[in-house]
Amino acid sequence: MINITQNKAICGGAPCLNGTRFTVFNLINVFSNFDVTLPSVISDYELSIEVQDVKTILDYCANKKCLESDMGVYCEQCTLDNSPTTEGLEEPPVNGWELAHHLMCHYFPKGAI
Repeated sequence: MINITQNKAICGGAPCLNGTRFTVFNLINVFSNFDVTLPSVISDYELSIEVQDVKTILDYCANKKCLESDMGVYCEQCTLDNSPTTEGLEEPPVNGWELAHHLMCHYFPKGAI
């Protein structure tokens, strides 16, 4: 089972998978930039996660569960992060939670899993 953790010493406190340096946003970004399947992502990144875990990760982001954290840290380049460090970025912040919602609908239509 997946455990989404936040630790200031790992990726600046961004939500990560099982205490690794693989962030929730990394997973969402993989799905958004490539024509991939769930099994290929799981095996290619050696994440030791199941398809149900991917659903949990997407749900975490789509429902903005990072806002429930006391840390006040978001995934890199997320639109929820309006800290001064995001000002002047070459590329605008990514609406990760909206993308996660779209991916949930695509990979897990109602009633799936």
